[in-house]
Amino acid sequence: MDQEKEKKRKKNRLPFRLNILFLVVFVAFSLLIMRLGVVQIVQGEDYVRELEATQTVTAKMDATRGTMYDTNGDLLVGNDGKPAIYFIRHPGTTQDKTLKLAQKLHEYIDPNQEMMDKITERDLKDYYILKHPEVKKEKLTTKEFNGDNAYDLILKRVKMKAVKQAISPEEKQLIAIKRQFDASSNLTPHIIKKGLTDQEQALVGAHLDEFNGTIKLSLASKRKYPNGKKFFFGNVNKIPEAEIDEYLAKGYNRNDYIGTSFLERQYEDILRGVPTKLVYTTKDNDPVGTPKRIEGRRGYDLQLTVNSKLQKKVEKIVKQQLQTARARSGNDELKSAYAVAMNPNTGAILSMAGWRYNKDEHKLVPHSIGTTTNGFEPGSAIKGATVSAGFQANALPGGSSHAFVEDQPIKVPGTNDFSSYTSGIASINTIGALEQSSNIYMGLIAANLAGFDYHDAGGVYDMTFHTGEKFKEAYNIMKDVYAQFGLGVQTGVDVPSEGTGYDGGLPTEAGSLLYYAIGQYDQYTPLQLAQYVSTIANDGYRMAPHFLKSVHMSNGQDGQLGKTLYSYEPQLMNKIKNSESDIKTVQKGLWQVTHGSHGTGNDLGASKYAKYRIAAKTGTAQVGQPGDGLYNLTLAGYAPYNDPQIAVSVVIPEIQNDRHDNLKIGGKIIKAFFDMKNNQGSKE
Repeated sequence: MDQEKEKKRKKNRLPFRLNILFLVVFVAFSLLIMRLGVVQIVQGEDYVRELEATQTVTAKMDATRGTMYDTNGDLLVGNDGKPAIYFIRHPGTTQDKTLKLAQKLHEYIDPNQEMMDKITERDLKDYYILKHPEVKKEKLTTKEFNGDNAYDLILKRVKMKAVKQAISPEEKQLIAIKRQFDASSNLTPHIIKKGLTDQEQALVGAHLDEFNGTIKLSLASKRKYPNGKKFFFGNVNKIPEAEIDEYLAKGYNRNDYIGTSFLERQYEDILRGVPTKLVYTTKDNDPVGTPKRIEGRRGYDLQLTVNSKLQKKVEKIVKQQLQTARARSGNDELKSAYAVAMNPNTGAILSMAGWRYNKDEHKLVPHSIGTTTNGFEPGSAIKGATVSAGFQANALPGGSSHAFVEDQPIKVPGTNDFSSYTSGIASINTIGALEQSSNIYMGLIAANLAGFDYHDAGGVYDMTFHTGEKFKEAYNIMKDVYAQFGLGVQTGVDVPSEGTGYDGGLPTEAGSLLYYAIGQYDQYTPLQLAQYVSTIANDGYRMAPHFLKSVHMSNGQDGQLGKTLYSYEPQLMNKIKNSESDIKTVQKGLWQVTHGSHGTGNDLGASKYAKYRIAAKTGTAQVGQPGDGLYNLTLAGYAPYNDPQIAVSVVIPEIQNDRHDNLKIGGKIIKAFFDMKNNQGSKE
C-alpha cells in the first residue's frame, strides 16, 4: 500500500518539473526574440549606418596596353608614355571643393595649351558665378530663384562681356585646370594634365598628401608607330557611347580607352592588361586616408605574321606601278591599286597594300583597308574555281578534262549575246582553257550545269537558254563551289569589319550565268582572291587568313618580346570537294598560264622570274558603261609551283591602257619576298 502511494507521488512530480522546464525555455526564447527585435528594429539603422561608414570602394587605373611586333620581332605598335596627373573624385565633392583643389594644384602646375584651348564660355560663366554668388539673387526674382531652371536662367542673363572683364589671365589658367576636375566621375581616375615638366612632377609628388588621396601621379600612354601606322593595327579611343553599358559590365571605367577597330579591337582582352586597383576605406561615403594599392599588370604583347620590311617594299611596288599606269594616256579613271601577300599553307598574312588617288590632296594616299573591305569584279582570275565546279558537277565540256572542244562564239538569242570570244584559241581542253583564259570554255561549263541546249552550228555554238529550276540549281552549285575557295564569303581573317564583296543574287537573265562563270558578275575583295589562290596552291585546303602569330608576356619595355604564352594554330575553314587529280589539273593550268607558249601571264615565266616558278591566273573584267573601255585588271598567283610559300593577289580597278601592270606588281612582290628570304637565310 505504501509503495503504491510513493509511485503516485513521483508521477505527480514529473509533470510539474516538465512545466518548469518548458517555462524556462519559453522565457529564454522570448528574451532572445526580444533581443533580436531590438537589434534589427530599434538599432538596425544604426548598425547599417555603422556598416556603411566602414565600407570600402575601389577605383581602377587602366594598365598600359600591350604592344605589337612583326614576324621578325621588330616593334610595330608601341607606347609613348608621358607623366600625368590623375584626379580621383570622391563622392559628394562639390564645386567649391573642386575649386579649392584646382587652386592648390595650380600652385604646382601650369595648364598646357591644349587645356587652355578647351575652355568654353560655359566654363567662364560657371567660374564667374561660383566666385560671385551674389549674382544668383541679382539676376533672378524670388519665384525664379526657387525654380528648377534657376541656374540656366542665371547663365543666360550673365553677359560674357562682364565675365571676361572680371576674369584675369591667371584665373583663366585656373579655370583650365578646374574644368578637368569637373569632367571627372566618382572614383574614376581622370587625367588633369599629361606631359608634366620635371619640376611639376617633383612639386606635385612632394605635396601629394595635401590632396587627401584625390591626386595621383602616373604615366599616360599614347600609341606610337615606329614603322608607320597600318590600317590593320586599328585605333584606340574612348568607349563609344552606344557600348558604355557593355564595357561597364566588364569592369571598365566610363572614360577608359579601348581598341575600337581591327587588331586593337579583336585582341582587346589580351592587349588591355589588368588595371591597378586603389581600395579606399570610406566614412559616410567619403574615402579617408591613403588607399591600399593593388598593382595591375601591363597588357600582353602580340607578334604578328606581317613582315614589316616586306610590307614597305610591297607598298612601294604598288604605289610606283600605279603612278606609272596613271601617267599613261587614257587612264584618267584609274584611281587605285591593291595587293595582298600571304602564306598559302598557314594563312599567315605577310603584307597588305593599297593606294588611292585623293583628288582633294592631288596625290596618292594609303588605302590598304580596301584589301579587306572593297569588292571588285575579278574577271578571269577566278576561272580555277569555275573549272572546279565543272569537275564537281561532271559538267566539263566534252565530258572530261582531256576532251578537246572548239573555242568559238556562242550565239545567244535576244540581247544577251555572249561575245567574250578570243580568236585564235581554236581547240582546247581544260588546261588549255586556263592557259589561254577561254571565256567560251567557262561558258560551256555554266551551260552544262544549267542544262542549256547547244550544238556546233558551223563555227558557232547555237544555244538555247532558260531560267527554270535547273538554271537556279546551276547558279547555286557555282556559288557553293566559289564559297569553298573563300569567294563571296567571310574569309575567317582575325579582324572585325571584313567585307565580303557584292552578291548580285540569282540572275534574272539566263545569259548572265555565263558571265558569272568568267568573273564578271559578283565582286570579291583582294583578300578573298588571295585565299582563293592559296586554296589552289595548297591542294584544296582553305586556311583562315590571320595576323596573329603569338602572344607574349611583357618584359617591361618596348622593343623586346617576352616569354611566349600562346602560339597561333592555323585554322582550316574547309577542304574543297575536288579530287587530288582535279586539283592537280587546275594547278597545271595555272602553271601553263605563266609558262605556256600561249599563256596570258607568261611574262612571269620569263627569265626574270623563272627561278621563282610562279603559277598564276590573270583576269580582266569589263566595268563601267559600254564604250568606256574600262576594266579591272587582276592577278592571283603563287610560288614556287612545287612548294608554295607565298600567294599573291593584285587588283587594279578601272584601268583602260595597261602594260601588264598586274603581272609587274605580282612578279615584283614575289621577287622581293624571295630576295628578302634568301638574304635573311644567308645572314643566319
